[in-house]
Parts: sequence; structure tokens; C-alpha cells
Amino acid sequence: MIIVETTPQKYDQYFGKGNICYNSAAFNELNAFKCNEVFFLLFKDSKLRLGLVAGLKGKILLSPFSSPFGGFSTVDNTLSVRHIEEAVEALKIFCKSKGFESLSMTLPPLFYNESFLTKVQHVLIQKDFRMDALDLNYYFHLKQILNNYSVEVLARNARKNLNIALSKNLSFRAGSGEQDLMLAYDIIKRNREEKGFYISMTADEMIRTSKLLKADSFMVGMDGQDIASAIVFHVTEKILQVIYWGDLSEFASNKTMNYLSFKVFEFYYLKNYTIIDVGTAMLDNKPNYGLCDFKESIGCVIQPKCTFSIDFTE
Repeated sequence: MIIVETTPQKYDQYFGKGNICYNSAAFNELNAFKCNEVFFLLFKDSKLRLGLVAGLKGKILLSPFSSPFGGFSTVDNTLSVRHIEEAVEALKIFCKSKGFESLSMTLPPLFYNESFLTKVQHVLIQKDFRMDALDLNYYFHLKQILNNYSVEVLARNARKNLNIALSKNLSFRAGSGEQDLMLAYDIIKRNREEKGFYISMTADEMIRTSKLLKADSFMVGMDGQDIASAIVFHVTEKILQVIYWGDLSEFASNKTMNYLSFKVFEFYYLKNYTIIDVGTAMLDNKPNYGLCDFKESIGCVIQPKCTFSIDFTE
């Protein structure tokens, strides 16, 4: 197995369509200012096997360097363990030849490609990588909307909260264009500031990203005022990810988040998507118990999102 460094344009000819959006060359070029150098790597033997985009910060190679997860892209979801082993070994040799001190890789949760990602995790452990983090990541399978959602899927407290929200004459709408995206962003930014949390993307970064990836916005209204919002990225052809969602604290007693999550799930179910990734429930590498409870109460399933690393200085 050999590694060939290539151009962003050539990389996306192989891996730009049908793969996870965060692993595209175009997305990583957009964020290239956040690292010293970006590498677009092709793994080949008799044919192309894998691709990897990684950014160099100091002497540490990171995949991702500016997104929720990264790791390998594949042209064949049935790729054998042997080929992945050869690719990882080639990557270690490549890093050492460049004088890198370490390599870090955060993989997507398994529901993005269960068989392939399980193989990758196994190989990384076998090839002496350590697990640095195991984040709690939640997703919702949209077919659950069919299963009498309020009764069969929701926990008792969430069912009570949704019923409260449904009695409050709340409205729901999908946004349209940049203005609504910024409206949704501003609500979420205020929500984060009220809770003492930072927001990872600036407004400018959100706009620039939305010009490259498909981004949807949603608003919940009450008495003519928008009081809660969500921003969702299209990560693959069938999987979406809630990037941010939140409500204004003075309206939280109306259980707006229960209403918002239900309406977003329903919206995408009717559009024939399969899964919505609602992200991690972590705060400073520890579980955010309230967020864990909320996501589980609305019917989300938990899977690990793992970060692996290896040092080359020992």
C-alpha cells in the first residue's frame, strides 16, 4: 500500500460525492486557515482503496482539524480488514517520514457506516493507537415517527412536555435563505450565552459553510416572535446533523425544545431521510447529564464517537 499526495480537486473527484461532507476536500479547504497545512492523501495498491484529509497543527496531524469528525473515506464499504491494516501502517510510515510528532483521528459514530467504521476502530487499536476520548453521541432514526411517536417513543416526561407545548399555540416553519439562517443562529447564540456556553462557529463561518454544504434552518414562533431555532447540515445523502438548536430562556416553560425536536424529526421523515445525528452530550469531556436525559427522552439512541491517537516520538 502506498500513499499519494494529491490536489484538492483530484481528491474530490474520488471522494467528493456520496461520502461524509466533512471529509471532502472542498470543506477542508474552506477551513484550511485553521491549520498550518492540509494533506489530501490517496491510499493505493493495485487500485484506490482509501482517502484521508488531515491538517497539520504544529507537528500534530489531525483528522479532523475543524469538524465534528474525520477519518478515512472509502470507495468500497466492503473493504477488507487486511487492506485497512495496510493503509494504517502506510500512514504511520508517512507521518514518521514527515517528522510529525503524533497523529489524531476522530471517527464518525458507527451509524454513518457501521461495518467499515468497526473495522477501522479495530485496526487502529491493533496498530498501537490509544483511545483518547469516547464521547456520547446521539441519533434519531426517523422511521420512529411512524411508531405512534408520542406514546411508543417518548419517555413519560417528554410526552408530558410535548403535550404542554402542543397546547401553547406554537408555530413551526422551515427557514429560507441566508436571512433566516442568521435569525436561527442569533437565537442559538443568545441561548448559549445565557447558559455560559460558547458557540464554536462564528456567524461568518456559518454563512461561508452554508454556501458549500446544504444547511437548513427552522424556527418556532409564539405570538409573532421567534423563540427557538435549529440549524441542520446535510452530512450524507440520507443522514443529517443538528449543528445547533436552542430556545430563549424566558419561553422555556412552554417546552419549546420538545416541540422543536418533534417538528424537525417529522419534517425530515416526510422528506424520506433516514437518520438525524443530534450530536454529543458532552461538556469538558464529561457527560452533560441534562442533555443526555433530554436526548434520550425524545427517543434518541446513543453510540460512541471515538478519538484515537498515536505518538511517533517514543
